[in-house]
Amino acid sequence: FKKYDFCHYDSDKSYQGRILIYSKIWERLNNNGVLLSDDISDNLAFFHFCKKKRKKPFVIKFNKKYLGLIIN
Repeated sequence: FKKYDFCHYDSDKSYQGRILIYSKIWERLNNNGVLLSDDISDNLAFFHFCKKKRKKPFVIKFNKKYLGLIIN
């Protein structure tokens, strides 16, 4: 299947929805590919996913919202 260098996630905001889709996105990212997720302050899914993958999350504040970024 096709691999990607960058994915911006801005869809299902539920914890379970995010965990499921983050895993699917992660499988399709190239080495050094980037996952950017909107509204990470809604729940802890982004941080739990980062911990599971042993990746350091980067948090960006933009217009009173928080974005999360991790590199594969």
